[in-house]
Amino acid sequence: MNLDNALQRLHDALTAEINEQIEAFKAEMKAAEQANEPPKQPLPDDDEYLITREQAARRYGLAQRIFDQLYRNDPEFPSMRVGKRVMVHRQEADKYFTQRLGEYIDVQ
Repeated sequence: MNLDNALQRLHDALTAEINEQIEAFKAEMKAAEQANEPPKQPLPDDDEYLITREQAARRYGLAQRIFDQLYRNDPEFPSMRVGKRVMVHRQEADKYFTQRLGEYIDVQ
């Protein structure tokens, strides 16, 4: 009977220690997530929202080079220069890709 009691106390002690370690790990993970989380900012209205050509290439699942050729060679592509950067009107680009490649591309 003493052996059973000793085993039970050991089990309880190990369980408590493991639970403490799990809680500490959860707290560390939460703190790390909060530290890496960008500040939450409201997005502008879709009508005013421009994205970079890099963001657009990722959004439409295209290689950067293919996307660059597309916006350079198609005068109807909804892009504009802002300073030295090429910006893409997100809502108009969604329409552009849906009309031309709707069944082949997933607009996210």
